[in-house]
Amino acid sequence: MQRCNKCDIYYFDQFALCPVCKGFLTKDILDKDKDVIENIGNPLEKMSNQMREAIKTIEDRQRDISEHAKKLKKQIEDLRKNDENNK
Repeated sequence: MQRCNKCDIYYFDQFALCPVCKGFLTKDILDKDKDVIENIGNPLEKMSNQMREAIKTIEDRQRDISEHAKKLKKQIEDLRKNDENNK
């Protein structure tokens, strides 16, 4: 990770100069910068986990709805057969 000395922006990619202000980039990470980076990662990881859980829940609900629809379709077919047999 690099940090611009002028505009204090962090970059994960390797640049010779800051793309924003053309200032010099430092490659070493200071202790205070390590704390900033670690604190950024925690909320992102939490959001990522929440998104995975939400997607899993949606997929489970879709599966439940599909199974319920199949059961209803079978019930309708059975009712139609019974209705035809009673005529």
